Amino acid sequence: MIGLQVPACVLVAFFFTAVGLIPAWIGFPLVLGVLALVRKFTGLHRRQAGWVLGEVIEAPYLKPRDRGLVVRVFDLLKDSATWRDLAFLFVQMSAGMALACLQVALPLGALGHVTLATWWWALPDDANVDLIGFLPITNTATALVFGVILGVAYFALWLRVSPYLGQAQAHLMKWLLAPTERARLANRVQQLTESRADTVDTQAAELRRIERDLHD
Repeated sequence: MIGLQVPACVLVAFFFTAVGLIPAWIGFPLVLGVLALVRKFTGLHRRQAGWVLGEVIEAPYLKPRDRGLVVRVFDLLKDSATWRDLAFLFVQMSAGMALACLQVALPLGALGHVTLATWWWALPDDANVDLIGFLPITNTATALVFGVILGVAYFALWLRVSPYLGQAQAHLMKWLLAPTERARLANRVQQLTESRADTVDTQAAELRRIERDLHD
């Protein structure tokens, strides 16, 4: 989707600006806000890729510690999934843009060739119109015949390759945005650590309750 290349560029620019402002402290809330938007943006692409591939692509993020703004920001910056998101934004601005443009260029090219007979006369008199290098357009009849033939060929090519282009883009998203085995392991360790801490807290609270009951 070409329209999503622009927010990718904006998010990259905002992120590095926010990181540069960290020494002035205002960067901490800015980084937190920008990364929240980045994760929303990449989450949209995960759902898009999952829809194309027919699978659910999980989010790979570690849960930041709830110990204040500074700790949360540094936890986010230490999370490898954050940098994979940013790498995806860069790839989206290059390879993603190329794939999306190709998806649009083929049908537009088909439309332009099919309608060539209606507008070729508006070209300058000295314009040398040769379709694909060897089909000269000298009058409306040749524009109609050659234009329709090439337009249909372009449209057939688009119908043929469009699913593969969509698949390629979806696999690119999955490669960068899906959790790695290391990320899955880190998430599992974090969940077990939190579960153990909750169990210890629950047991401690229960012991305090029993002590109070005994004291009473």
